[in-house]
Amino acid sequence: MDNKIHKHLPDLLALAHDRSTEGRLALADRLAQVFLAQSVFMTDKEEALVNELIEDLLKSESQEVRHALLSRFAEAVDAPRPVA
Repeated sequence: MDNKIHKHLPDLLALAHDRSTEGRLALADRLAQVFLAQSVFMTDKEEALVNELIEDLLKSESQEVRHALLSRFAEAVDAPRPVA
């Protein structure tokens, strides 16, 4: 996976527009893939956007979505602030 997150932003934003449970799960999975990739570099603005997407998922009414997101980041040493 590329170490620059800006290449993944269009995909992440497209997934963010899908409000279905399946869409939320796909976004959680994709965020984890991108964020947990080794040597991912994010600017402050990109990190803020990723954190905003994660916070939105954590506010989800779906327990399944929250659980999926938290379980993906559970082992991460450098987990994003919203799930740390």
